[in-house]
Amino acid sequence: MAHLAEHVLRDYLYIPLGGNRRGPRRTYLNLAAVMLLGGLWHGANWTFVAWGAYHGLLLALSVASARTAFTAGSPVRGASESLLCWYCSPGSCFGLTP
Repeated sequence: MAHLAEHVLRDYLYIPLGGNRRGPRRTYLNLAAVMLLGGLWHGANWTFVAWGAYHGLLLALSVASARTAFTAGSPVRGASESLLCWYCSPGSCFGLTP
């Protein structure tokens, strides 16, 4: 079962902003804005805003690099996979791990 915020952010923020239908640059901006607001949703502390901005930036970069990483063994694909590792481990940056 998915997290409730996942659907709310997608249905009420990402899609009304245009989603991915207004070109790549607008898609990246929409992803970053939604994740920033998602961080603010989780708390009114600056660490939550920074967490949202971090996720938004890395999600936009991950989507951008994944668009060009279609060939196996390409350096872009390796960078995309490395970026995914950084995207999946933000807790270590913000002290969210025990």
